[in-house]
Amino acid sequence: MILLDLNLPGIDGRDILERIKQDRSLKEIPIVVFTTSSNPRDIEYCYQKGANGYLVKPMNAQQLQKTIKAFVEYWLEANTPP
Repeated sequence: MILLDLNLPGIDGRDILERIKQDRSLKEIPIVVFTTSSNPRDIEYCYQKGANGYLVKPMNAQQLQKTIKAFVEYWLEANTPP
């Protein structure tokens, strides 16, 4: 599992997503985008490029904690990976 931010310092997370999904040895690793962008274009782009999930980082600490808990419960506990 890769948790990827789109707004990385010095490099665009969209480029990282594309590179990973084009690499034969890495493309099967699930990628969940975890970013501040709620732009529908970013969401659509990431899914088109192979992202397995997209989470928008909430600004409030309590909501962030709920989002992370839901992520862990689904992706790391309930989900059955390939």
